Amino acid sequence: MRPFALSFFAFAVFVACGGSTAPVSGDAGTDATTDGSPSPDLFACGAAGECDIRAQSCCGSCGSPTPADMIAVNWQKGSAYGASVCPPNSGCPACFNEPDPNLAPVCRSKACKAVDVRVDEALSACKVDQDCRIRFPGCCEGCTGTAPEKLIALSTTGFAEYVANQCHPGASGCPKCAIQYPAGYEARCNPTTLHCEVGKLTGLDGGGGG
Repeated sequence: MRPFALSFFAFAVFVACGGSTAPVSGDAGTDATTDGSPSPDLFACGAAGECDIRAQSCCGSCGSPTPADMIAVNWQKGSAYGASVCPPNSGCPACFNEPDPNLAPVCRSKACKAVDVRVDEALSACKVDQDCRIRFPGCCEGCTGTAPEKLIALSTTGFAEYVANQCHPGASGCPKCAIQYPAGYEARCNPTTLHCEVGKLTGLDGGGGG
């Protein structure tokens, strides 16, 4: 995962979860409307890469967004959004959950949007297995092996949009290295949902694909 994502996520956990040592301020200032709801400016974007994903609620699931509780905000407005949804001096459980690799921010029609790549038409719709590609999430994929549960599957047509939206403005280039994907996994097109998915190659572990 790119350094920007790591630093934002760590900050989001600190701000959103807070714990007993870091209460979250409820003063949203100019980033809230008169009724206290978040300002639309928090969700505005001008180009791909200007959005981050976070929990829509104050604490989320230990700071991690879930498909049922996710939102995308401008990458420079994460702390302001947190302040707008957290009551004054609120505290959250001091815990940590790994982020869901399939949840991602995109900038579409000048607005940040949180999507689940597994069901997003632009990012994973397919007709045949050849329409799909496997990948690790985030801007830059790691140069060393990573657990298979981190893998995501994207369509060949949506691949470029996904990558562009994970790299913040001004991000440096990714390391020049051969990406090492876990052996025995592939991206394929689910014939029922017609979306790309990650699955095991058939014939491994004494059984069929799973």
